[in-house]
Amino acid sequence: IPFLYTEAFGAGRIAPADLAMQKRGLRNLFFHLGLLAGRPEIPAPPRRLHGVGNTDDGVAAACDGFWMPIVGLLDSVAAGAALGRIVDPLGNTVQRVHSPAAGVVALLRELPPVSAGDTLVLLAHETP
Repeated sequence: IPFLYTEAFGAGRIAPADLAMQKRGLRNLFFHLGLLAGRPEIPAPPRRLHGVGNTDDGVAAACDGFWMPIVGLLDSVAAGAALGRIVDPLGNTVQRVHSPAAGVVALLRELPPVSAGDTLVLLAHETP
């Protein structure tokens, strides 16, 4: 059974711009497969990121708690920059999370509850 899987910002929400992008991608796929007449609309990427993409190599939680990020998706960060913190149920900080290297936030966990070992942030590098 054919299926289509997409990646977007997530956390159970969709922004209008993301919906438009996904609709364009689906139409482009139909054009490419010959299911619709027309040519794909291929916008220039606003940014080019590269990296391994292995979420197991991302910045991980060292403990259980609630993740409170202070960076956003696609933010540029310096090595050692604060990314956020993990708090306990009373709001006490139990882990401060810092960037191990300079890069661009390519993956950002949006759901607050975390367990030790969960990936919080994955960095990529921008191609000029």
